[in-house]
Amino acid sequence: MFVLNVLIASACVSLSASQSIKSSIDINSPGTGFAGPNAKSEKGYGFRFVYVDPTRVSDKEGEWDWTYLEKQLADTWDNDKVAIVRIALNLPGYDEYGEKVDGKKSMIPKHILKTFRTPYLTPKVNGDKTICTDWESSEVKTYYKQLISKYAAKFKNDKRIFLTQGFFGLWGEGHLYYSGGKSISKTISDGYYPGNSLSQEFYEHIEKEFTNNNMLWGISIDTSQWQEDTVTGSKGLKYSFGTFDDTFMHIDNYHNNAQDELRAKDRSVFTANGGEIPSGKYSDVFKSKFDDRSAFLSKSKVMGYQLEVEEVKTNGHSTSVKVCNIGVAALYKDTYVTVDGKRSKTTLKDIQPESCKTVLVEGKTPGKIAIETDYIKDKYVPFKADTSVKQDDNLPTTSTGPSTISTSTSTSTSTSTSTSTSVGPTPTPPIEDECLLPEGHQFGGSHIESFYDIPTPQDCREKCQTSSKCTHFNIHISKERCYLKSNSGEPKISERDGFTGGPRDC
Repeated sequence: MFVLNVLIASACVSLSASQSIKSSIDINSPGTGFAGPNAKSEKGYGFRFVYVDPTRVSDKEGEWDWTYLEKQLADTWDNDKVAIVRIALNLPGYDEYGEKVDGKKSMIPKHILKTFRTPYLTPKVNGDKTICTDWESSEVKTYYKQLISKYAAKFKNDKRIFLTQGFFGLWGEGHLYYSGGKSISKTISDGYYPGNSLSQEFYEHIEKEFTNNNMLWGISIDTSQWQEDTVTGSKGLKYSFGTFDDTFMHIDNYHNNAQDELRAKDRSVFTANGGEIPSGKYSDVFKSKFDDRSAFLSKSKVMGYQLEVEEVKTNGHSTSVKVCNIGVAALYKDTYVTVDGKRSKTTLKDIQPESCKTVLVEGKTPGKIAIETDYIKDKYVPFKADTSVKQDDNLPTTSTGPSTISTSTSTSTSTSTSTSTSVGPTPTPPIEDECLLPEGHQFGGSHIESFYDIPTPQDCREKCQTSSKCTHFNIHISKERCYLKSNSGEPKISERDGFTGGPRDC
């Protein structure tokens, strides 16, 4: 199971001048929630895991057949999900992928496998011997680059694919462990795992192919142990990958300094991040937090971005809509406000947590308002709203330039465990705390968690003090929303209407 940082009855509401708009978020937004291996999953699942099987894609040298992957993507889309595609050359324990070679399992096509040294390196994982990739073979290096290039060209801008991840080690999870195993450095020097120089060559190739084709991609945090000089520090910052953790939510999960550094880089600003929830003894935390279906569904709704329509204005000819991200991660795919089916010219894509964007829908008086995206079959995106339409005769009839007003702050992929409730505007109480920022200002830093129904800065500070990672907090007093922040240095301060913030202790 995999989770990332999405049909709703209230996703489309009618409106006219002075009319109130009320809507709630009843299910996870497109591109957020849990992932499972099957297309036909319960609500709360936004994704399906799909693996690329090289033995099916390129069984014969020089030939490429994507029929199998196309079928899986079509099944995923038809069931209102999008795919997380995993590319890997070693996949122990999955009978539906790969084929047997000399009694051993391999996802590597035979015309490439024959260039490997023998005997093959075959780690015993899940009771299944799997042939490891021999990176001493020049043919496998050329082939893997071709596979990535062919995949990117075939599925560029494919709305059925949300994210592609991999690309080295067992299951594409960045690690390679086997019975009687050798050290990391020895495994690399023996040619069974790409070291820093070779991995840098591959990541530059992936970055070029995926970025040019509008595709999100990610790697495991475990990669940092094997390719530390490539993916961490200043070198890693030039790549646009997100990260995932294959033992997400395991209470005793091990993280070394390189993993922490890789995770700490604020990648959620521009790409998706998440984690794989394993089974068995590694699922202890998951079981404790998601012990029933209601908890499962409630947690899925607060993953990733969440949108709120905060303000709607009309001049009788055009409509402006202010949309805020009240979630914990950015919005990574094009998403639009519609009025009576007509879309705004400006996308809501890239709107950050605690940030807002105002878009104009031209030539439409208030009618039915909705938010939609082409990155899910039914298009509709749930949103929260508790406002009313205002008349504004100064509103432009057509756009004369960029029709957005946005503010941004730093974010992270932490998932809030609070539930959201609608609250109407209330008078702002006086602020009598010498440690707080002046009204209309907020702290930057990495977002940790959000809370609702928090009426005072002191209440928000108390929430901060319960978190070991929280160093500062922001609060929107009239909306009673509290945001916990972390920052390793002096936090940046920016202007933001309705906000104030303060340190953990005063």
